[in-house]
Amino acid sequence: PPTTPTTTPPTPATGAPELTVSGNRFTDQNGATRRLLGVNRSGGEFMCVQGYGFFDGPVDDASVQAIADWKANTVRIPLNEECWLGLDNVKPEYRGANYVTAVKDLVARVLAHGMTPVVELHWTHGQY
Repeated sequence: PPTTPTTTPPTPATGAPELTVSGNRFTDQNGATRRLLGVNRSGGEFMCVQGYGFFDGPVDDASVQAIADWKANTVRIPLNEECWLGLDNVKPEYRGANYVTAVKDLVARVLAHGMTPVVELHWTHGQY
């Protein structure tokens, strides 16, 4: 008798694809071109050094989901060197390990929602 093949529903994708550069294109692990369409998540470059926090607004799961709902596939995360290095001119609660942890947590959330984080050093020590 004929049998119906069993099918397994596809597993939802989690995490962003690993990207490489091929010529002048970003490509995913399958060689498909990945066009980066996204947003800038402001604040990591200035909030800490000004003594107000880590980011300019929420970066919790709901806010990152909202970005993903906009069909963005990339989130730019600008950084501040003084905060990352934990220099004394930054309030202790917003510098060093606390700052690094906040950035890593945001990167993890962005990845968990299938988007590519673009982490860039935006403000260097004394240069704004």
